Amino acid sequence: ELGMGGVEVKEAFELESQVALAEAHVVGGTREIRAVHDEHTVRVYQAYNASIASAAVEAQRFVPPWKEGRMTWIKPSFVWMGYRCGWTRKDANQSRVLAIDLHRASFDKLLLDAVLASAQQGERSDRDDSGASAAIVVQWDPERALGGDSGRHAFTHPLPAQRSLQMGLRGEAMRLLAVADGIVAAITDVTSAFAAVGAALEAGEDTSSLLPVERPYPLPEGCAIADRSVATAAAEVAVAQGGSGSELRSLNAGSYRTPGATLRRSPHLVPRPGGVQTRNICNHHT
Repeated sequence: ELGMGGVEVKEAFELESQVALAEAHVVGGTREIRAVHDEHTVRVYQAYNASIASAAVEAQRFVPPWKEGRMTWIKPSFVWMGYRCGWTRKDANQSRVLAIDLHRASFDKLLLDAVLASAQQGERSDRDDSGASAAIVVQWDPERALGGDSGRHAFTHPLPAQRSLQMGLRGEAMRLLAVADGIVAAITDVTSAFAAVGAALEAGEDTSSLLPVERPYPLPEGCAIADRSVATAAAEVAVAQGGSGSELRSLNAGSYRTPGATLRRSPHLVPRPGGVQTRNICNHHT
């Protein structure tokens, strides 16, 4: 079931992905954090079960039944979080979404201390590229945009040329979330906001008024996790697409127009049934 736009929309998504692959190969893609932030804090998200979420909101830090011994992945992208938790419908352990506002100085320190996770399909690793355990791990996954099937894609589709930050915390880094007056400035239950977007997507309604405004977040000077070569970018895109990388060499961004197809090079808007368009808050970096 496509759920929103039939065969034409599916073909448009596939076409757009092909061009995104070509652009990623040519320019190396983007590694850019887009987030809700101000001069003091930056917002990241994670989904939990009801018991953990309620305790964290009440204490304004992470307390039992949350367990510091487990690794957790935080993410600044609203749409990526919605995709990951199925807009709060995926399962009971992801039924409550928390917005975790971190002090900017603390977030910058996490970015500077982070190492890149090994590129792999399936479950993420909690090891860095050298195989040693790391307290802070970063993986740049393909960003998600609104528009897609209602199954495993949760009304979203990937943007291979735009990479979205996923930050894994474990050990000492996890314990920072539990310290009073530590790296956490505020914890807010935003489950209703995610559920509202999911319901609107299912109904084929415009979601633009329901989405937060996410702006590029400036990476601290010397932040090594943002560095990569074009070759690395191409390999990452190939892995994300389930390929070997050889197909990238044959892509030509100018050859993907087909009769009757309208291709948007910058996916700010995703076509919806009846002419309604949904804004993609994760604007394509050009």
